[in-house]
Amino acid sequence: SRAQTAAAVVLGCRHYDVRLRIRGVIFNKVASENHYKTLRDAVTQKTDIAVLGYIPRGSHWHTPHRHLGLVMAAERDNLSAVVDRCAEQIEQTIALSRILKDRQPVPTTLKIKQPAAISPRQSSSRRKTPLSKPCIGVARDEAFCFCYQDNIELLERCGADIIYFSPLRDPKLPAGIQGLYLPGGYPELYAAKLSENRTLKKQVLAFCRSGKPVYAECGGFLYLLQRLVDHKGRVHAMVGFFPAKAYLREQLQRFGYITVTATAGCPFLPEGQTMRGHEFHYSDISPMPASITRTFSVSRRSVVQPSAEGYTCGAVLAGYPHLHFGSNPAFAEHFVAACTKIMVEEQKRTEMKKIRSQESENRNQEIKGKSTEC
Repeated sequence: SRAQTAAAVVLGCRHYDVRLRIRGVIFNKVASENHYKTLRDAVTQKTDIAVLGYIPRGSHWHTPHRHLGLVMAAERDNLSAVVDRCAEQIEQTIALSRILKDRQPVPTTLKIKQPAAISPRQSSSRRKTPLSKPCIGVARDEAFCFCYQDNIELLERCGADIIYFSPLRDPKLPAGIQGLYLPGGYPELYAAKLSENRTLKKQVLAFCRSGKPVYAECGGFLYLLQRLVDHKGRVHAMVGFFPAKAYLREQLQRFGYITVTATAGCPFLPEGQTMRGHEFHYSDISPMPASITRTFSVSRRSVVQPSAEGYTCGAVLAGYPHLHFGSNPAFAEHFVAACTKIMVEEQKRTEMKKIRSQESENRNQEIKGKSTEC
């Protein structure tokens, strides 16, 4: 029966990888309470794994989707009511008190290297205030809405401050940022509005050309191209940093988990190190000039031969993969370290300007004093 098969799946998961600590199971899309009891009895008879409840079938569990993917939470007017209804259902059919009682903290295995502090010999004797944290501007609005929260928190753990901005609405980049992170989202749905925000596009282009670190993935990558051609053939001007165009297709171009291996040209990950990520996009791009460095060798389960992906020009790294920084914290460490280097250089230039200004003022005072004596 299907109930016995469910028990076999639970038992198989436990023995497939002995490192897994399965403390309980919850059944999904259960037809009725009697259906649940049949599943529960099958598991408890064959295993010592706790059965903690079930989620019944129902349209309120359904997350609407569209051609490009899921409808985002911010776009759903009735989301709060849906969440409340789901919460009420879970309270009735899942042993929440038991889960909370038996929960155990999961120890973190991530070891984060903080950016090296400036030693007294490196710092100016005239420094009156300590170095602040480097600031990273992160695009966040309807067009750039997909970003792993883990990535943001890891950048913060590495010592960075995060400042959000909207490429759709803001006329300029946040002041005082040393790095830029352009995550994924749906720029193709808002291409016209992104194209119309010319002042911000100019600032982003200047930032990319300045030598400051930039990381852009999927939708953020499309934003840095010259043009974006939507599925109706309409052409929208983007930032124009990378000399290529993006074309939105009717068919899904890439989908699935990947492993990327850094090449010698990767600015934020040592050569040979790997990261995990995923791909999901309906667009492809025109051929990128050979002068643009290919950054990663990408391995996919469905393809035997690894392929080149990701592009680096100066301190800008961009490409289709959504990378999870937790799969290799060295990426976040190197990115924040590059931002810290920019911050230190900026502060040194500011201090030198102050010193020159003070010296100039002192000379003027001396000249003025001598003139008075005469």
